[in-house]
Amino acid sequence: MDGYWQVLYDSFLRSHRNSNLLKLCVHILRQSIPNINTDVATGYMRFSVTQRTAYISAFNKYCFFFENLVIGRYINQIEECLLQFPAFSGYMEPENKALLLTGGNEREDMTLVPAVWWTLLFTAGLQNQNSDIIRKTIGEYLFRNYHEESRVSTFDSLRAHTFKTFLFDSLLPWAVQGHLLNKRLVRTDNEALSHHGDELAAFCTTVASCCSELSLPCIEITLQFLSDPKTKKNGHAAAYILQGFSFSKRWVPDLDIAEQVVQLPDKIPLSHRQRAIIFHQCLAISQRYEPDQKIDEEERQPSSRLLQFLRRQQSLADVAGIELRPSLRLPRDDDFIPSAEFIFDASTLSLDEFEAQTRETTGSIYTPCSHRPGFCLHGEALLSACEYVLQVFDQAPSGIDNALGLTVLHRIWFEFERQEHPSTFASLIPQVILHPTIVAASTTSPDLSAAITEYTHVLDNICRGNTYFWKPLAEAIRKAYTTTPGTLQLLSLENMIMAFINDPPKRKEEFFLDAALASRERTLFNHNLDIYADESNGHACVFDILNHLRPTDREFAFTSAEKIIEPWLKQKEPISVVSAWKKTSQLQALLILYEYSTSETEGTEKIFLRILTILQILAIEPLPRYRFLMEWMILSAAMKLPHDVAIVESLLTMLEHADHANPKLVSSLIKMNTQLIMHPDRAIVPPGAPSGVSYGGSSHEWSPSLKAQIASRIKSIIPKAEPPSLLYDSLATIHNLPRSDPESLTLRLLSTLNAFIASSKINIKHESMWSFATLYTYACNNSYSTITCNPAFNTMFHFFQGLEKYKNPPKSRIHEDFDISRDGNLACLFNGGYLRIEPAEVTLVRIEDFERLEPKNSLGAGRLPLGATPNGGIIGHPDTTLSPRPAPTAVELPVTNKSTPLQTKALHLNQNLAPVTTSLADLSLDKLYSNGNGPILIGSLLEIPHNLGGLSRVAEIFACESLHIPSLVLLKNPQFKNVSVNSETHITVHETPLSALVSLLRLKKSEGYKIVGVEQTDESVVLGNDAGGRGRDMMTEKCVVIMGAERTGIPADVLVECDGCVEIRQWGVTRSLNVQTAAAVVLYEWRRIWRDGGQDVRNTMEREALVSDVAAGARAP
Repeated sequence: MDGYWQVLYDSFLRSHRNSNLLKLCVHILRQSIPNINTDVATGYMRFSVTQRTAYISAFNKYCFFFENLVIGRYINQIEECLLQFPAFSGYMEPENKALLLTGGNEREDMTLVPAVWWTLLFTAGLQNQNSDIIRKTIGEYLFRNYHEESRVSTFDSLRAHTFKTFLFDSLLPWAVQGHLLNKRLVRTDNEALSHHGDELAAFCTTVASCCSELSLPCIEITLQFLSDPKTKKNGHAAAYILQGFSFSKRWVPDLDIAEQVVQLPDKIPLSHRQRAIIFHQCLAISQRYEPDQKIDEEERQPSSRLLQFLRRQQSLADVAGIELRPSLRLPRDDDFIPSAEFIFDASTLSLDEFEAQTRETTGSIYTPCSHRPGFCLHGEALLSACEYVLQVFDQAPSGIDNALGLTVLHRIWFEFERQEHPSTFASLIPQVILHPTIVAASTTSPDLSAAITEYTHVLDNICRGNTYFWKPLAEAIRKAYTTTPGTLQLLSLENMIMAFINDPPKRKEEFFLDAALASRERTLFNHNLDIYADESNGHACVFDILNHLRPTDREFAFTSAEKIIEPWLKQKEPISVVSAWKKTSQLQALLILYEYSTSETEGTEKIFLRILTILQILAIEPLPRYRFLMEWMILSAAMKLPHDVAIVESLLTMLEHADHANPKLVSSLIKMNTQLIMHPDRAIVPPGAPSGVSYGGSSHEWSPSLKAQIASRIKSIIPKAEPPSLLYDSLATIHNLPRSDPESLTLRLLSTLNAFIASSKINIKHESMWSFATLYTYACNNSYSTITCNPAFNTMFHFFQGLEKYKNPPKSRIHEDFDISRDGNLACLFNGGYLRIEPAEVTLVRIEDFERLEPKNSLGAGRLPLGATPNGGIIGHPDTTLSPRPAPTAVELPVTNKSTPLQTKALHLNQNLAPVTTSLADLSLDKLYSNGNGPILIGSLLEIPHNLGGLSRVAEIFACESLHIPSLVLLKNPQFKNVSVNSETHITVHETPLSALVSLLRLKKSEGYKIVGVEQTDESVVLGNDAGGRGRDMMTEKCVVIMGAERTGIPADVLVECDGCVEIRQWGVTRSLNVQTAAAVVLYEWRRIWRDGGQDVRNTMEREALVSDVAAGARAP
């Protein structure tokens, strides 16, 4: 009997790529269970006759689960099924689980299904043909719920075999995919977390904690999977798996496992960091091996590879001062040199001695080299050398010999390049190259300066592909800048900083995955594990340099600003919303650099021209985020102008003359004028001046060249206003007239806004309404009587107060809320709400990064203050807004006697199966289904591929005999295929163009078919109205159903051929149904009458006729 179930089980495994064969297998399983007449207790099946009903119910539901997870593949159905799975552990004895049964509880009845069938279900669910979201849902459920319980005392070799096969062929190939680690990667402060990696490690820990009969085979098969060159694997996933095994406290690796583990780093493609992390795991696992334990009767000894690995880790432990377990204190070979001899000690070794001992030596810290004199820098010895050099530089505040320092740098850099820039030294190399002592020495040594410059630029290039170096390099540059004046020019850092501004080093998932792995087990034993998700600290260092530029670097600020703004000025319309070369970082840096543009140093004329330049870009820029930063620049520059320069009057005049064909520019002018008027002490009158006093005109005489540039800028900003010369003349005149007082300017702007509220441009209308309310509130707070006593203004304001959007502002309005006095700081610049405006952008820097730098700053206050939480709310990296999720736990459902209904879109096969006369392997798609026994469906009158695809779907669902369409070419049409969902492959489709339709109908009439048109006519029969049996008489068993064209229905020449027409009763007022919907209703009515077609209905009709005759005879006198 067990042979039958094994064949069926194997057939499931062989059929997982063919959904039709799987349907057949499920059907066979469903039909086989009720036919069991004796108790069965084998590896593949358990059945008790005394619990017959319970077993049949359990397997029926299992079949539904299989259809939904593997065949139907609808994610909502899968999620509902998983919630109804039993709270089980994969290999608990079914007899023990039977004790958990409560009266009528169907959910617990599922434990009657043997564990191997659950393994089969999940094996099929994780196959590649399923979508990623389905595999992810099933895989995460497995991590949380499907594993061996540690309390199991008995063991079944068949279950072990199926579980091992499941691990190797299904679960591990899915679990080790790199994109799964990346998609579920989140950040919390300076740490990273991969939820998928944590769940994978937790699953491996649970497996390793099982009974040894299962854990050891599963660990062996997992290591075999990781070692197999044919399997696809990911270095980070391998590290998580080894972490999971090493975290288990219940298992001790035998010799075979220990040797497999130490060989893994050579069998998996790994980066430097991955290799370091996996070596750490190998140590944690191999430490558990007892060298003197007896493996078998032959008392095998550890291999030389394992001994070498253990000695290597023991050597490193000596360096770190860490004691390994006594069983690992292995005797060293005579030719193995302790690593302590390769440690450079600054207290006993001078820099000259270090240079001499490293002059002509080679070798490796881990290879015998006792025959070579001196020391070497290969391998991990470079780490000791870097730490030694840093100590020496720290202890030499008065400087070092330039030639000696240059030689040492050359020596270390040569070895660093020979090892191909390993990221394991990322934190030390930049500190050595840019140490303040060596940078200070380079001011008097051109050769040393050239070497440092070259190495620094090479490191910068490395950062583009290796994020590990970015933070240490940026920190080293900032430290050198703060301690050594002239560093920017000395090391030619201008181009490097411009490259950062235009394209900051991008974060890579590999970097964060390394940080996530390292965060799980940081220790002093391995410096390679000091990895943090803190690349934004490096960004903060560069922006902090810009914010603290020395007065001697002002030329760099001006030149850099011009380089940034140049491509923005050269844009040609139309401007795309998102461009590859445009970055928020450019405008953030530009805003900081423009803080150096003061009237005392640059001149009023240049500042005013700069405002117009930004306005020119603002007039064409479509992205709100960029526009916000430009508005901020203009406001900041305007408030740095002397009070005798009428900047408010100038911008207000431009607003009044603005072209409403550019609503974005008008909206920006409204916001900027509102800000300036609400800050009169910074933009209108000098601080402390008496109110109501007019101030004299500008004493500045604009040069002819400046006047020409201003006229050119105005023409670009407002091309369709008054003739540009007139607008320019009005602006020039303003600067020679007495200034208006704040109340007059407020009244003037409110009057303008009052008119703009009637604009047909939505942007202008809404911005005017918001600014009107803000400005009116400001006027009331300052008791501007000319405004507060104006009934038109009062009525307008109270109207705004009653609007819902005024009470509950939209998010975009909250994000754009900005006050130059309150929000003009670094916090708003880098974490402000404007970054949330769609399309949202990941921020480069967090305010916490600047806070960490502030105590180390020796250059005083920056141009922009640090600031606090911006009004719009701090927004950091989108992933930082996610808090770490708690460890997932199995879903516990309340015990209930009522089973939740399950969707069954993946219908099992009961009627449409062809007779099974051959083996499963020989079954083909054509043999699997019998021909449909329903009506012939005619779609030759239809024209739209979308509708024909729907008609194909309907015809297949109701098992029509065949479907006729205008052309078979339509089967390849994308619109057809989108709706048909491959239904055309399961039904016979004929090509019948309209010209051949009449001939086809006459042929079918001669074969005994009745021709029925679906059309509203004066003689049509209403479906479902069986009065007099007209519906049954019309919808005969042999029937041809004609569907009309989308707009014109069935033409007259085809109606003539019809034996009759049917129509669908309507209760609403809409004229008609979609053609495939109408076809579905008609075909359902045919199935209602004829059921499965044929003899069943004829027998029913004969019985009804007989009963009628008997009743008539009984009534006869």
